[in-house]
Order: sequence, then C-alpha cells, then structure tokens
Amino acid sequence: MKSINYEDMIMKRAMDVFAEEGLKFFGIEKRVKEVSSTEIVVLQAKNMFMDYTFLMEDDTYIHIEFQTTDKGVVDLRRFKAYESLFELQMNKDIVTYVIYSGNIKNPLNCYKSGINTYNVKAISMANKDGDKVFDQIVNKIKNNDKIEKQDLITLTFTPIMGGKLDKVDRILNAIKIVRSVDTEYRYDIA
Repeated sequence: MKSINYEDMIMKRAMDVFAEEGLKFFGIEKRVKEVSSTEIVVLQAKNMFMDYTFLMEDDTYIHIEFQTTDKGVVDLRRFKAYESLFELQMNKDIVTYVIYSGNIKNPLNCYKSGINTYNVKAISMANKDGDKVFDQIVNKIKNNDKIEKQDLITLTFTPIMGGKLDKVDRILNAIKIVRSVDTEYRYDIA
C-alpha cells in the first residue's frame, strides 16, 4: 500500500484555500489571477533526436547540435528540453555545443525563462576562416611538414567555414588537398 504524504497534502490544501496569502507567507508578492491545474498529463509518444552525445572522461556528457538555421529562443528551448530529459535519464551533467553553419555569425547562445537562464556554447563556423586553413595546410605540404589527423579534420569543415572562396571552391580545394596528402588518415576523410 502506498504511503500518504500528509505534509504535501497540508501544503497543497493550504495553498488552495489561501492562495495569495500563502504566497505572501513565502515572500512572493505577486497577485494571484487564478489557481491553475497542477497535474500535467503527457501521453504523447515522441522521439527526440539529438545530433550527438559523448560521455566524457570526467563522467559528464557533451551534446552537439549542428544548425543551418538560427531560430533563436525556439531552438534554445528545444535544446533545453533535450538536456533536461537526458540529464534526468542519465543522472549526469550535460553541456550543449551548437555548431552553426549557413553564414550564421552571431547566434543567440542564452535566454532567460523565469528565474533561470539557459546557456549553450555557440560556435559559428562562418567566423572561422576556411581560406586561412587552406593556406596553412598548403604551406605544410610545400615545406614537407607532417600533415596531422587534426589538419585533415579541420580541412573537412572548411566548406561550412567563412572566407573569400565560395563553398564549391572550398569543397574542390579540400578534395584536391586530401588526394595529394600521403598519410594514413587520408582514407578516413576521402
């Protein structure tokens, strides 16, 4: 048999009867318009897919979202829902990183909701210079310096970076460079 939580019942009943005065007791000075329902029934079956989650060595999670649009607070509320449900399910802290492409330069990275402020780590690929990446890798090749895996990973992201070259030229340049590099990592990218 389920035990009855009398303290909870007393508090709820007192708030039903003395709504505004009960709030004042707790130091809340706003005026009550009406007492609302406290039962939230959720019968919706919905799959919520995050782009990537990684369990880190410090036993926290990193959540990555790739965005080609910036819908501001609408997106941030969705990410907050992902984080809240994931944190509840996994019982571990989680931080969301949002990688923006599509020439999005100054995306919203936080919003205030009631007394809470929700934050993400926003990374704008348009603020990274793809031309500079090409130049650095081409110089490494010319100087016979070793091309590291991180160089090729950075090269992979150049089509969604900023720069003077258009996207098609950045893609073609990346393909040319990968084909010209003699490293074991080349086949991970190509």
